[in-house]
Amino acid sequence: MSHVPANKITSSTSSLPSLSSLSSPSSSTDIVSPSAPTPTRSGDDGDEGSSSSSSSRQAYKPSSGYATTNSKLGDVPTILEAVISSLYDAGHIAQKYALYESYGSPDAELVIVTSGGQIGKVVRALVEQLNGSLAVGSRHCKIGLVLVRLLRPFNGGTFCSAVPRTARSICVLDTSRGPTSLYGPLFLEVNGSIFGGFWEGRDSAVPTLVGGTFDHETPSKSGTGQPGGLFTLAMAMSLFENLARDVPVQNFKIQPSGLLSPSSPGPLPSRTSSLEPTTNRDETAYIQMLYQVFKDQLFIANARDYPSVWGASKSNYLADMEASGDDNTNISTEYGYGVLLALSHRRTKFLESVQQVLVHPNVYISSGLRTALTQWVQNTDDLNKTKKYSDEIIPLLSSEMKNQPLLEEIYSFRKYFSRVSPWLIGGDQWGVELSESGLHHVISSRQKVNVLVIDTEVYSQGTLRPEKRKRDIGLYAMNYGGVYVASVAHHHSFSQVLHAFMEADAFDGPSIILAYLPDMSSSSSSISSSDPLASLKESKLAVDTGKWPLYRWNPALISQGKEPFQLDSEKLRSDLQDFLDRDNHFSLIVGSHNNIDPVGISRSVEGGLQTRHRDMLATSFQQLAASLQTSATGPKVSILFGSDGGHAESLARRLHGEAQRRGLSSSLGAMDDYTYSDLPNLERAIFIVSTAGQGEFPSNAKSLWTSVEYVADGLAPGPNNNNGDIGENGGPLSSLQFSVFGLGDSHYWPRPEDKEYFCKPGFDLDAALLLLGASCLVPLGRGDDQDADGYETAYQAWEPLLWDKLGVANAGGNSGPAKALTDDENKIASNYLRGTILEGLADDSTGALSERDTKLTKFHGIYQQDDRDLREERLKQKKEKAFSFMVRVRVPGGVATPAQWIAIDNLADSHANGTIKLTTRQAFQLHGIIKKNLKPAIQEINQSCMDTLAACGDVNRNVMCNPNPYQTSIHEQVDLFARKLSEHLSPRTSAYHEIWLDKVMVAGDAVHDVEPLYGPTYLPRKFKIAIAVPPNNDVDVYAHDLGYIAVVVDDGVGGQPRLLGYNVTIGGGMGMTHNNKKAFPRLADVLCFAAPEQALDIGEKVMLVQRDYGDRTNRKHARLKYTVDDRGVAWYRKEVEQRVGYELTPPHAASLSPFTSNGDRYGWSRDHRGLWNFGLFVQNGRVKDTPSFALRTGLRELALVHADHPQGDFRLTANQNLIIGGVPD
Repeated sequence: MSHVPANKITSSTSSLPSLSSLSSPSSSTDIVSPSAPTPTRSGDDGDEGSSSSSSSRQAYKPSSGYATTNSKLGDVPTILEAVISSLYDAGHIAQKYALYESYGSPDAELVIVTSGGQIGKVVRALVEQLNGSLAVGSRHCKIGLVLVRLLRPFNGGTFCSAVPRTARSICVLDTSRGPTSLYGPLFLEVNGSIFGGFWEGRDSAVPTLVGGTFDHETPSKSGTGQPGGLFTLAMAMSLFENLARDVPVQNFKIQPSGLLSPSSPGPLPSRTSSLEPTTNRDETAYIQMLYQVFKDQLFIANARDYPSVWGASKSNYLADMEASGDDNTNISTEYGYGVLLALSHRRTKFLESVQQVLVHPNVYISSGLRTALTQWVQNTDDLNKTKKYSDEIIPLLSSEMKNQPLLEEIYSFRKYFSRVSPWLIGGDQWGVELSESGLHHVISSRQKVNVLVIDTEVYSQGTLRPEKRKRDIGLYAMNYGGVYVASVAHHHSFSQVLHAFMEADAFDGPSIILAYLPDMSSSSSSISSSDPLASLKESKLAVDTGKWPLYRWNPALISQGKEPFQLDSEKLRSDLQDFLDRDNHFSLIVGSHNNIDPVGISRSVEGGLQTRHRDMLATSFQQLAASLQTSATGPKVSILFGSDGGHAESLARRLHGEAQRRGLSSSLGAMDDYTYSDLPNLERAIFIVSTAGQGEFPSNAKSLWTSVEYVADGLAPGPNNNNGDIGENGGPLSSLQFSVFGLGDSHYWPRPEDKEYFCKPGFDLDAALLLLGASCLVPLGRGDDQDADGYETAYQAWEPLLWDKLGVANAGGNSGPAKALTDDENKIASNYLRGTILEGLADDSTGALSERDTKLTKFHGIYQQDDRDLREERLKQKKEKAFSFMVRVRVPGGVATPAQWIAIDNLADSHANGTIKLTTRQAFQLHGIIKKNLKPAIQEINQSCMDTLAACGDVNRNVMCNPNPYQTSIHEQVDLFARKLSEHLSPRTSAYHEIWLDKVMVAGDAVHDVEPLYGPTYLPRKFKIAIAVPPNNDVDVYAHDLGYIAVVVDDGVGGQPRLLGYNVTIGGGMGMTHNNKKAFPRLADVLCFAAPEQALDIGEKVMLVQRDYGDRTNRKHARLKYTVDDRGVAWYRKEVEQRVGYELTPPHAASLSPFTSNGDRYGWSRDHRGLWNFGLFVQNGRVKDTPSFALRTGLRELALVHADHPQGDFRLTANQNLIIGGVPD
């Protein structure tokens, strides 16, 4: 189909008025938007220059063949074309109009799009006068025109058909735009059509889109109503010349005096004028860095017209920035946001098409392509993996798509396989008013959109202008919540910019990056804006003085138990510090959840305050009692800790307890509980500080360290502004005695030049305190995770020196230092996993359990956690952390009944946080359960015939097996074996029933617990088992301590395949510790073949060998894989043979290399029973409701219906997906 009717292509001007006649308004009638009010003068969307009166337009009465009204707006274009045709056929109009008409060369490269009227006639006359060809420098460009006669409703498909497929640049000329709009209505419609999918399917690249407006001068006061300025041939020529530029001027205006850029003071110069590309700005540095990080996966939605984004020269990008005015800041955030939403929508549709291919019975694809597509579906949000799988899938699709329409359709949209990194880029004006710039909509959208805002303010030049509020964008976003925020300056820290870009792209939600690039040309006439040294100096000054702090705020770290705020510079502005200091969680919670009653929250806050006051009174009394018991003559010691992971704090508490036992007057606190001015008043200070990140201080030690460092460097005054020079009178801290013990990992940063990061905070603190005149009690101690005993090795040598220096080496007898219980000692002392858990549950003064008990509750399937969002605030308010618990529910083989699913769903609402987690070990997890709800929750789990015992801890955990029910009856046998094995290897302690199910213990210890398999110390570490049925290895059998690979043979016996037995594997595990050579991943070895009647006994004996020979001195080296690696498979086989009493059979050859896939099958499939099973993809295993997808509600309704089917079940896969099984016809 031709893109334009043949009768519209002409090289003659005979049918047109002469060029001189174009100086007066035309009297021809054009079609205007039917949805708009009838105009009384020119200048609206479609007909500037027409003098037709309102009455002439209203004179037409439609024939009986057409309705006078139509409720379907989308039918208007078709109806209108029919009306025009009817008028033409009846002789009422002399010309047959089309809604979108094309003129000029059918192969036009440069195309102008405008409405009818005088502008359209002038451009049409120029196109036809030049025979559709324009000389631009040494080359000739084919040109064309598309007239739009119907603005709204806009028919994007018909419009794109009228545009030549050869078009590489399109200029949309509007005649008006709103006072707050950056583009006119015609441009927005054209943009939505081209980038909204209508251009796709054409074998041509998407053209560059340029927008601008033509402004009439104010009409004369004579009452004629004639416009004072008319569109001329020179103006039309300037439009084509602009399109021919390498980087066209964007968002321009045309007045009678010529073509203007948004910020240009005069007419647009020629192509050799001052708007030629210049190199006096380097905004492109940030673009280049983006490109270096994301390569061809970078997508800048509001810089589509800038070829430099995709690798063109720096000068071209700068030319565009200059020509478009105000550093590209006038490009709307909302426009780019809309483009990104459209892209996300199209990719979602593409994903649905791929999922349809995977389950469609009539689509035939190879196993390689099916595996690659499945892997892609499971990783659609992973930037690197989608690129990897895209490179694998596309060649396979190309070779297999012949005569398969669904595959051909996917191949035509193959660009969506690779996820892009979506970005919007703006400048100073975006921060002037957040609501007008559209940033608020992006922030509140919760969509994955990355925004880079380039700030050019010179902050060292006096007070900022009051209307400049862009510096508050980051603070606004952090207060709003759920937004990644970073403040960067590439002149100061190149690596920090790269980290921010990568973290922003990885964050699941909106991100804002504020990038500093001072415009020195605006600060002083004597400084050239092209002077990079001046810009570098200004950046450094702004960062060092705290006027432009470097930081990163990553809410995703909260769920990982890490600090979300990372300060990358030395100073922080006061308003940002206020944000970190103040308690804003109440307002955030109420603002984000409309269903929360603020009054109820207020009441709970009042109750919390009363409880807090009671706790403070109790704490004060305990402190008073402790002080009365402490010897008044004991020296005062202050123990300060800086801890991220808890090791340094635990060690400090241990040191504090030992100090009190030795008669010292000891106090304990985080380093940030003290200020620099407190240090001279301390007699003795002991610092226990761990290492965070790249040699950084922990979050609860940064503030004090920053003050100490400033004074030591001479950058800030000391307490009371009376430090004196460093070294004068012994230094400002000459009254302080101190010692430092640092914790770190000497191999965490493996390069030789990075060795300085080992215990760097401890080393820096020790050096700074010495520089300030403090006296060292004991030389710096450095605990190393790489030592056999971890940090204990160095600590045990350092601590006696400290007591000796303090004069209490022999105090308290010869008991020695109080060392923490080892894990095995804790298990033995727990009386078979009881500990003091029951007493801890009854203690309502705290929301936590004791540290020793939290190690025991893991055996009961329970982990203690706390809310990172509230941690800092509660610490500053002297409150304990906001503790809650995660409960893991065992599901052997991953098979649960509909009734069990409903029970878990009920618990998610009644006791947890409203979500269900499907784990990679085919278990349920519930999060956010508070202590008082733990026992009721576990009792309800037990009532549904499930439990949490041994879901965690140093025991055999949930036994996994293939959940796929569609293959053979073999899976039923394997599932039964998985359940028997899980039950056989479960702990036998009655502590679980006593604590959680209220079973009363026999009085007088008449009955004692016993663990026939585990003994009182249980296993050295966790023990994991998986059973795989070839050809699917979704359970990753070679990554487990113990694995069973089903040996299935079809030898004609019984007429169907049968389970011959299992090949048994040992010694697998993919866990490792970063840069610890003693901890490494390992694939399992095949140990033997086991007949079905032998499999249970062999598995038990494999576990018992590990119980007896596993490394109990180093938990990082305690898994079965290290036992096998240290002693060898032959040794392990011999040990197992001695225990089972017979020689093990060699592995069966039929199942040594049986696997072809490890993914899940989606959609419907029928099993050997004749029942149907549906494979459902569950993203990240998280079952929850969202505004767009009520997954949890839907599954609950399915479970209620499915409960009526006796063979129905819900199967949890190792890929965190779900199979709804046993569905009858």
